[in-house]
Amino acid sequence: MKKTSSHPLHASIYSSMDTWLEGIRKVQARRKEEIVSTANRNNSGGSRFQEEKDNMALSSAIEELLGQTRRVRTSLWCAFQMCLFASSSPA
Repeated sequence: MKKTSSHPLHASIYSSMDTWLEGIRKVQARRKEEIVSTANRNNSGGSRFQEEKDNMALSSAIEELLGQTRRVRTSLWCAFQMCLFASSSPA
């Protein structure tokens, strides 16, 4: 979209994409923590409390990612509409 439009995209579009990518990385990190914690619990007979804590952290990160995904989809839709409008209007 950036290349097809003669107008620059709004900064909030880039901001929402950056936030979305950070959310993805956060979910990945929580999942890795959960895997490591599960492996350590299996080896040492850890507590069920830690498993619930890991699940809650992962669940929270996924919930945040859900909101970020909605925002980035809306931002990209807006950018697409602006590109369509810019390409259809006479210069």
